[in-house]
Amino acid sequence: MKKLIFPQEIEVWYVLPAIRKQLALELIKTGLNQSQVSKLLDCSRASINQYTKQQRGQDILNQKIKSEIKNSSSLVIKNKTSVFQEIMRINQLVKNTGLLCQLHKKLGVAKCSCQSDCHLEE
Repeated sequence: MKKLIFPQEIEVWYVLPAIRKQLALELIKTGLNQSQVSKLLDCSRASINQYTKQQRGQDILNQKIKSEIKNSSSLVIKNKTSVFQEIMRINQLVKNTGLLCQLHKKLGVAKCSCQSDCHLEE
Protein backbone atom coordinates (compact mmCIF):
# COMPACT_ATOMS: atom_id res chain seq x y z
CA MET A 1 0.00 0.00 0.00
CA LYS A 2 1.29 3.43 -0.95
CA LYS A 3 1.96 5.72 2.01
CA LEU A 4 -0.14 8.86 1.87
CA ILE A 5 1.32 12.24 2.64
CA PHE A 6 -1.43 14.54 3.81
CA PRO A 7 -4.31 14.01 6.29
CA GLN A 8 -6.62 15.33 3.56
CA GLU A 9 -5.72 12.35 1.37
CA ILE A 10 -6.62 9.97 4.18
CA GLU A 11 -9.85 11.85 4.75
CA VAL A 12 -10.84 11.64 1.06
CA TRP A 13 -9.63 8.11 0.31
CA TYR A 14 -10.46 6.37 3.58
CA VAL A 15 -12.61 8.32 6.05
CA LEU A 16 -15.36 9.73 3.84
CA PRO A 17 -15.91 6.41 2.00
CA ALA A 18 -16.02 4.59 5.35
CA ILE A 19 -18.63 7.06 6.64
CA ARG A 20 -20.74 6.72 3.49
CA LYS A 21 -20.51 2.93 3.65
CA GLN A 22 -21.52 2.75 7.31
CA LEU A 23 -24.38 5.20 6.73
CA ALA A 24 -25.59 3.12 3.77
CA LEU A 25 -25.51 -0.05 5.84
CA GLU A 26 -27.42 1.63 8.67
CA LEU A 27 -30.04 2.98 6.25
CA ILE A 28 -30.53 -0.51 4.83
CA LYS A 29 -31.02 -1.84 8.38
CA THR A 30 -33.91 0.61 8.77
CA GLY A 31 -35.73 -1.13 5.92
CA LEU A 32 -34.80 1.02 2.94
CA ASN A 33 -33.86 -0.86 -0.20
CA GLN A 34 -30.64 -0.32 -2.13
CA SER A 35 -32.32 1.95 -4.70
CA GLN A 36 -33.68 4.23 -1.98
CA VAL A 37 -30.30 4.37 -0.24
CA SER A 38 -28.48 5.13 -3.48
CA LYS A 39 -30.84 8.08 -4.07
CA LEU A 40 -30.28 9.39 -0.54
CA LEU A 41 -26.49 9.10 -0.85
CA ASP A 42 -26.53 10.32 -4.46
CA CYS A 43 -24.50 7.39 -5.74
CA SER A 44 -25.07 4.35 -7.91
CA ARG A 45 -26.95 1.30 -6.78
CA ALA A 46 -23.82 -0.68 -7.66
CA SER A 47 -21.92 1.28 -5.00
CA ILE A 48 -24.50 0.36 -2.38
CA ASN A 49 -24.31 -3.25 -3.51
CA GLN A 50 -20.53 -3.18 -3.08
CA TYR A 51 -20.91 -1.68 0.40
CA THR A 52 -23.19 -4.52 1.44
CA LYS A 53 -20.73 -7.10 0.09
CA GLN A 54 -17.81 -5.41 1.91
CA GLN A 55 -16.11 -4.72 -1.45
CA ARG A 56 -15.90 -0.96 -1.05
CA GLY A 57 -15.08 1.31 1.86
CA GLN A 58 -12.80 0.03 4.60
CA ASP A 59 -13.97 -0.64 8.14
CA ILE A 60 -11.76 1.92 9.91
CA LEU A 61 -14.33 3.62 12.13
CA ASN A 62 -14.44 3.02 15.88
CA GLN A 63 -17.57 2.10 17.80
CA LYS A 64 -18.24 5.69 18.92
CA ILE A 65 -18.32 6.89 15.31
CA LYS A 66 -20.46 3.94 14.21
CA SER A 67 -22.93 4.73 16.98
CA GLU A 68 -23.17 8.33 15.79
CA ILE A 69 -23.76 7.12 12.24
CA LYS A 70 -26.59 4.93 13.50
CA ASN A 71 -28.14 8.05 15.08
CA SER A 72 -27.56 9.92 11.82
CA SER A 73 -29.45 7.32 9.82
CA SER A 74 -32.45 7.80 12.08
CA LEU A 75 -32.34 11.58 11.62
CA VAL A 76 -32.05 11.22 7.85
CA ILE A 77 -35.02 8.82 7.71
CA LYS A 78 -37.14 11.27 9.72
CA ASN A 79 -36.09 14.13 7.39
CA LYS A 80 -34.62 16.04 10.33
CA THR A 81 -31.34 16.57 8.48
CA SER A 82 -29.69 15.88 5.13
CA VAL A 83 -27.28 13.09 4.31
CA PHE A 84 -24.64 15.67 3.39
CA GLN A 85 -24.96 17.47 6.74
CA GLU A 86 -24.64 14.20 8.62
CA ILE A 87 -21.61 13.06 6.62
CA MET A 88 -19.91 16.40 7.33
CA ARG A 89 -20.85 16.23 11.02
CA ILE A 90 -19.50 12.69 11.37
CA ASN A 91 -16.35 13.64 9.47
CA GLN A 92 -15.78 16.47 11.95
CA LEU A 93 -16.31 14.03 14.80
CA VAL A 94 -13.64 11.77 13.28
CA LYS A 95 -11.26 14.74 13.41
CA ASN A 96 -12.28 15.84 16.90
CA THR A 97 -11.86 12.39 18.45
CA GLY A 98 -8.35 11.99 17.06
CA LEU A 99 -9.21 9.12 14.71
CA LEU A 100 -7.98 11.02 11.64
CA CYS A 101 -4.67 11.62 13.38
CA GLN A 102 -4.38 7.95 14.31
CA LEU A 103 -5.05 6.95 10.70
CA HIS A 104 -2.48 9.46 9.52
CA LYS A 105 0.12 7.99 11.85
CA LYS A 106 -0.68 4.55 10.43
CA LEU A 107 -0.94 5.48 6.75
CA GLY A 108 0.93 8.77 6.30
CA VAL A 109 4.54 9.76 6.00
CA ALA A 110 4.37 13.43 6.90
CA LYS A 111 4.26 14.46 10.56
CA CYS A 112 0.74 14.48 11.96
CA SER A 113 -0.57 17.99 12.48
CA CYS A 114 -4.05 17.22 13.80
CA GLN A 115 -5.68 19.74 16.10
CA SER A 116 -7.02 17.05 18.42
CA ASP A 117 -5.41 14.88 21.06
CA CYS A 118 -3.95 11.92 19.16
CA HIS A 119 -4.31 9.45 22.04
CA LEU A 120 -8.11 9.62 22.16
CA GLU A 121 -10.17 6.59 21.10
CA GLU A 122 -7.19 4.24 20.61
